Amino acid sequence: MKQIVTRRASIWFRGCVLGLPLVAACSGFGGGVTRVVDGQAQEGPFIGPESYAAYARGAQFEAQEQYPEAERAYTEALELDPNSVGIWTRLGSVRCAGGKSDAAGAFERAERLEPEFAALWYERGRCSLQRNKPREANEAALKALSLDPLHLPTTTLVVETFVQLKQAKSALRYLDAAIALYPHVSALEQWKHAILQGRGSADARTVPRPKLDELDRALLNDTTDTARELALALDLGESELAARAVALGKTKTGREQAQHVQQADPADGTAWVTLLSSADLLRDEVLYEATLSALDEEPTAPSSLAVVLFAELLKRRVGADAARAWLEAAAAEPPETPLATRQLRRLENELKDAASADVPKAETPLP
Repeated sequence: MKQIVTRRASIWFRGCVLGLPLVAACSGFGGGVTRVVDGQAQEGPFIGPESYAAYARGAQFEAQEQYPEAERAYTEALELDPNSVGIWTRLGSVRCAGGKSDAAGAFERAERLEPEFAALWYERGRCSLQRNKPREANEAALKALSLDPLHLPTTTLVVETFVQLKQAKSALRYLDAAIALYPHVSALEQWKHAILQGRGSADARTVPRPKLDELDRALLNDTTDTARELALALDLGESELAARAVALGKTKTGREQAQHVQQADPADGTAWVTLLSSADLLRDEVLYEATLSALDEEPTAPSSLAVVLFAELLKRRVGADAARAWLEAAAAEPPETPLATRQLRRLENELKDAASADVPKAETPLP
């Protein structure tokens, strides 16, 4: 989760969807739930929206490299959910990034809670490499890879550590494995060439990444597995991948992806918007009605692309005025990607045309 969760986000959702109409439910139930933590599905007790809200604030601060603020938010989340291995892992990560010496304590607490949590070992490895401890980083990265062998960032971390240890043969062995799994990620071949040319050390800290247009081409070509792998390499969330699919006209693909995420995390605002939008576009009223009542009481704010998808939905279901009101309420930052920017500009032009059509023309005086 990389969006800010605030009461304002909840108000945006509640206020704008009244015209749909929306019955907000989904909180206050008991029993176990399945959620996705750092890409891994986990069974556990229901966690209240306040903890999700604090966690998401921490993730947003972390993404903005505001590490003291992120640490405070994660600490608040832990007060509400003290046995979350995911939150302890993120706390260790931001402490490490902020140069604090007590990062190890957070990682150790996470290990006691769930020693087989792959993301813990991945973050531990990143931290050790950041602190110029390549041997420790290598051990942690290999442990993470054994637990999650298809996680591309972990494989690249393993390669980085071997490069730092000047073990080029081992680095190339793991890099070749990654190339075999992800042959469409051209950046991996570029990195291999750099290592073969003796430039691996210089390039190791900034691993080449695929581009968003490669991901979009994969979606447009209906190569969904390729798209998921590229999204993984880009650290793009599953809900954002679903939103991109819907924005590109691959509505069924987006629906399936969003449904998977929304079931695992009812607080994911981007997944909820994407699922609602895709159900509307596919004229699936049963899914649409079910999705209306599936939003958590304190949802995460949607991504910039999901903001546009929701405005388009409001325009179709309620009218242009509702879409304009939503865009005004949700406009906090410029769109994060060119796709979101294009979608927003197209929608704004449509809304301007609709406004012009609503203005009554002056009558021509009779001669």
